[in-house]
Amino acid sequence: MAINKYKFVKDSNGELIDIDNITQDNKKNDYYCIECGDTMIAAFGQKRKYFRHKGEVTCNKERYLHKLGKMFFKKIFETNKEFLINYIAEKKCIKSECFFNNTQRNKNCKTLQVIKTINLKNEYDVCEEESGYNGFIADLKLSNSQRPDIEPIFIEIYVTHSCEPEKINSGIKIIEIKIEKEEDVLKPLNDYYNQKVTFYNFNRIIPIEQLFSYYAITNELKYKIGEQSCLANEDNEDYLVKFILNHTRYIENQGNLANYSLYLLAEHKNIKYCPFCYRYTHNMCVLKVPIQKLNRIIIHRIHIKKINGSNYLQIAAQCKTYIYDNRVKVYPPLNILKTFIK
Repeated sequence: MAINKYKFVKDSNGELIDIDNITQDNKKNDYYCIECGDTMIAAFGQKRKYFRHKGEVTCNKERYLHKLGKMFFKKIFETNKEFLINYIAEKKCIKSECFFNNTQRNKNCKTLQVIKTINLKNEYDVCEEESGYNGFIADLKLSNSQRPDIEPIFIEIYVTHSCEPEKINSGIKIIEIKIEKEEDVLKPLNDYYNQKVTFYNFNRIIPIEQLFSYYAITNELKYKIGEQSCLANEDNEDYLVKFILNHTRYIENQGNLANYSLYLLAEHKNIKYCPFCYRYTHNMCVLKVPIQKLNRIIIHRIHIKKINGSNYLQIAAQCKTYIYDNRVKVYPPLNILKTFIK
């Protein structure tokens, strides 16, 4: 009768033991079968070491491999700082309208296939065997003890039966590991060439992110400059007008950007600004006051007042004789990719 040889057993504490760790010193310790629980003995053959049943016991190999997979990966999760997985993902732009279309930077927004690596220990700290979620039972369930709002991940051991379609279609993230022989458990889950691991319902889209410089005028009519991700939500920001610029370096032409932003605010928001007034000329406010009509000719008295350029907005806001000059035209600086006006 052929002897079934095993690489793994469990000790009296229920810990998984690999035959490679057995020496003459611990050879006679108590060891038990993972599947049936019967006593196992370590045998040192001429070619290799192995475990076998002490008596004439024949275990179910499929159940043995299934239990081995659960014990092995649970131990790996609980005894290591990292539990790494990787899978193929697509790096792509998720913006319906990209800032960088038709620009040199757009070449960085092309869709690419990449390998996404995740350390599951960053989000999960509990590994439970035969635990349920949303009406399904997992071989192993990873969860977060402090954040129950984080959906768990199932680890399913596939020996003869793959994951059922209902469980896959539930939307639960599932890592299915196919085990045909004992050595399969030793293959890292983050090995790109490990064809025995399948990932279901994982996010396979990695948003492409680029940084850009911006220039903005806030609701308090103060300018603001900085750097921002193209994935940021513009709707949550405090600004009247904002320019997306085609570089991430120091913003040079701030004077032109300020002038153009105020021009847009005058056009769209009726904000007063001295240089856009009909009476403005060369830092001077020229006011013609009619004082006498002689032979159908109106004689004016001209008042000229020098204006402090740093107070254009404040002076114009209080001016009762302000008249917007429709002849004013300010062209956008060339480094503006997109303009937002609220």
